[in-house]
Amino acid sequence: WGFWGLDVDAAGRLLFVGGGSLLRADPQTGTSSVLVDDLPPFGWGGGHFALGASGAVYLTSLDSKALYRYDLETFYIPAAAHAKGVAGTQWITDLTIHNRADTGASFAIDLLPKRQDNSDPETLSFSLEPSSSVGYDDALDELFGFSGTSALRVRATSGDLVVGSRTYNDQPEGTYGQYIAGLPEDEALAPGDQGLLIGLSHGADYRTNIGFASACGAPISVNVTLYTADNAQLGQKTVELAPYSYDQVTDIFGDFSTTDVEDGFAVVESSSTGAWYFAYASVIDNRTGDAVYIPAR
Repeated sequence: WGFWGLDVDAAGRLLFVGGGSLLRADPQTGTSSVLVDDLPPFGWGGGHFALGASGAVYLTSLDSKALYRYDLETFYIPAAAHAKGVAGTQWITDLTIHNRADTGASFAIDLLPKRQDNSDPETLSFSLEPSSSVGYDDALDELFGFSGTSALRVRATSGDLVVGSRTYNDQPEGTYGQYIAGLPEDEALAPGDQGLLIGLSHGADYRTNIGFASACGAPISVNVTLYTADNAQLGQKTVELAPYSYDQVTDIFGDFSTTDVEDGFAVVESSSTGAWYFAYASVIDNRTGDAVYIPAR
C-alpha cells in the first residue's frame, strides 16, 4: 500500500492511511502513531478519506461500495494504581466503561506505567454491546497483572464511550477513595496553557500529591509553581515526562514549606514543543487515607 488521504485534527496533527493502517503524525514533535491497524483493502492507490466534525474518520473503498467510519475517541485516566502508599495506604483502581451508542463498541486499553517511554504500550482489545457497561475491579492487576502506578488510555474505534474510574485506599474497615473521570484527549493542556489546581493542603492532617499524564509522543517538561492562599510563592518544580508517561510528586508542598498550608494552589504549564498533557492534584487525609481528586482547569 502507498500513503493516501490527508486531514488535520483539532490538535493540528496529520491523519492519513498507509501500509494498511490509519496513522497520525505530529509535525511539531516529529512523532507518529498507529490509530487503527489491519484496515480493510481499499484498492490500488487507496480510496476516499474525510474527517467529520465530530472527529470521526470516514474511508471509502475503490473496490467496493463500502463506507467505513472510525470514531477515534481517546480517553485518559491520568492516575491509576495497584500499589502501597504512604502511611499504610493500599491504592487500587476500578475502571468502568459504558457504551451509550445503539451499536456495538470496539476499544483498546493501554497501560502507561510511571516514568517510562510508553510509545509501544501493553494493550488489550475489547468489544462492548450497545447501551451497556463493563467494569474491571482492581483493573491494573485484573487486566495487566501489573503492580505499581500508571495512567490508563482507552482508545475507541466505534461506539460512543463514557469512561470513569475510582482509585481508593483499601482498608479492613472499608475503602476511602476518589472518582477520576476518563478525560477526552482534546481536553489536554497544550503549550502556553496554564492549568490551575486549587484547594490544596499540607500539614499534620493533609498532604497533597500533584501528578501528570502525557498525551504526547515526545519527551516534555512540565513546570509547577506552588502558592499559599494569599498568593505567596513557595517554590517551583519541573517534572520531565517521557512519551505517553505518567508521574506524580508525593507531598509536594513538603519540599518547600515547613509550616502548614491551607487552601493553597498551584499553576502548571509547559513550554515544550508539541506538549499535550493532563495534570491533577490529590489531597489526602493523613488520618484515614481518604483522597480528593482535583483536575487542572
